[in-house]
Amino acid sequence: MNRHFDKRLVLGAGLIVALLILGAVLTYLNTKRLNEDAGWVTHSHEASELTSKLLLTLLDADAREQGYLITGNDEFLQPFHAALDRLDEQLASLEDMTRDNADQQERIKNLEEMSNEHVALLKEAIDLRRKRERNVQAFLSVTNKAWATMDGIRGVIATMQAEEHELLKDRERQLDQAYRIALFTGLLTAVVGLGLVGAFVWLSESRLSDHRRADQARAEADRRKNEFLATLAHELRNPLAPIRNAIELLRFVNGNAELVDKARGIMERQLEQVIRLVDDLLDISRIERGKVQIRKKRIDLADAVQIAVETARPHVEASSHKLTAISHNRSRFACGDDGKTA
Repeated sequence: MNRHFDKRLVLGAGLIVALLILGAVLTYLNTKRLNEDAGWVTHSHEASELTSKLLLTLLDADAREQGYLITGNDEFLQPFHAALDRLDEQLASLEDMTRDNADQQERIKNLEEMSNEHVALLKEAIDLRRKRERNVQAFLSVTNKAWATMDGIRGVIATMQAEEHELLKDRERQLDQAYRIALFTGLLTAVVGLGLVGAFVWLSESRLSDHRRADQARAEADRRKNEFLATLAHELRNPLAPIRNAIELLRFVNGNAELVDKARGIMERQLEQVIRLVDDLLDISRIERGKVQIRKKRIDLADAVQIAVETARPHVEASSHKLTAISHNRSRFACGDDGKTA
């Protein structure tokens, strides 16, 4: 039984440790997935924001170019070239950011080509203005081409933003799903963990209860044994006094056969009682198990009284008292213990 409980306790502790390890692994995996999904959501936001900045940069370059064409003031050219520098950086960043998406990479190539064409047209218009050429037809041709390329750029950017918007919605759904899975696995791990801890505590308490019952059983067995030994020690002393008196009596018999028979009878009866008590002592294992039983038989009360008188007489005489036993010729019988154990 103890081994069975010990195995269950070890198994319970092992299950709790395994659950803790599993919970740690699941937490790590869920956290990793949440971070990845959150990263992709942020990535989509950044890509969409970068396309918007790129369009604003092109519009800023257009505005600076138009300001120079109208006024001829070189102050518009410095912010114009700064906008072109930003445009190159933004195109490079956008290309690097969308390397995982082949469709977006293809759109970026088109966007770069169209942007380069648009910038070339802007620069051509600025050169015409510097040369102070009054060829209206040339200005209109360059301006119309620039507007056309700008419309194409807007279309590509709108397509890219729509793509990123769809990716964003999909990644937000994945993020929400990952969050729900993490929450569910966390709650499930907690519930199972609490159940295992409760079962472990119950098993531990049962084990402690078994130990307490075993300790109580041992204490009860020790109490019975001590009581028995105390009683047996007292009972062993009782037959010794009559035997000693019988031995003393044998010293003064002087050939009196009646006294010899009497002394021998006393010693035989008391010795038989001692033997029975020693047998009980040798069978002490039954006492520890509480297996001592009374074996009843038909007993002559006259014999029982005679043995009792013989046992008590030395103590009575030692106290200067007088003990008189009157017996009848008729026998009286009773059901009693024969002094042996089962």
